[in-house]
Amino acid sequence: MNIKLLTSLLFVVALLPGVFAVNEHFYPGDYDAVVHFTLDGSTIESRSSAACTYGELLAAQRQVDTLTFSHAGPGLVNSESDDPLTIQNTGNVPINIKLTAYDLSGVQTPANKLTAASFKAGATLGTSVQLANGVQKNLSISISPAASALANINMWLSMSASAVPQDYVTSTSWILEATA
Repeated sequence: MNIKLLTSLLFVVALLPGVFAVNEHFYPGDYDAVVHFTLDGSTIESRSSAACTYGELLAAQRQVDTLTFSHAGPGLVNSESDDPLTIQNTGNVPINIKLTAYDLSGVQTPANKLTAASFKAGATLGTSVQLANGVQKNLSISISPAASALANINMWLSMSASAVPQDYVTSTSWILEATA
């Protein structure tokens, strides 16, 4: 795909001759780039290149760090988290979200476990995926690249009737992965 850039690149910072950094995300492709070197607001030199290739940038940002299930309790099924995990596509290509979950241990009573299989994740409960300890699951959530490209990952928790009400933590961080 060849795309010719018709507008300026917001601002280009010259690092070394022939090497520069761009502070704006563009779709992958070939661009014409014009670098203006300025001193005190006056252009002292301009250089152009017809061979500037902008590659794929797979990147995402998570908006929250913890999940709370204030309505969950022993014997309750599919209790939704208080807030979803909000993911923003900060790259320049569409991304798909995958999640690897791990079992949790009780804070007050560490011997009591809450397995990763106690959780479901997805856009809706009907399309959610059952999680499993240490297994990467495709959540079938895609996010297009745009400044406002956000998606919510909703989480549901089911607890057995014998579960102990307490705080639970994981010794291994859950992994959200953005893939092409």
